[in-house]
Amino acid sequence: ALGDDRQSDDALAVAAWRRERRRATSVTADLVEKLSLAAAEGFAAWRKAKEQNDFSLFCPHLDHMFALKREEARQLGFDENPYDALLD
Repeated sequence: ALGDDRQSDDALAVAAWRRERRRATSVTADLVEKLSLAAAEGFAAWRKAKEQNDFSLFCPHLDHMFALKREEARQLGFDENPYDALLD
């Protein structure tokens, strides 16, 4: 038991661990792979867009990442307030 002090270092560490565990076990491996690939491709596109001063090169990657993040929020159980998944 962590006692009554819900703000103790131990209590906060356990809460963080539980949140991370829930995130790790709620999202499908397929989505994790898609997010990782989209992040890598998006970063490369961002560098090219910045170099060429042309945001339109990056925009489709950003749209794709938003779609994947909305799916991640759904899988985490944030259907009504998907923004809360990003804050979490």
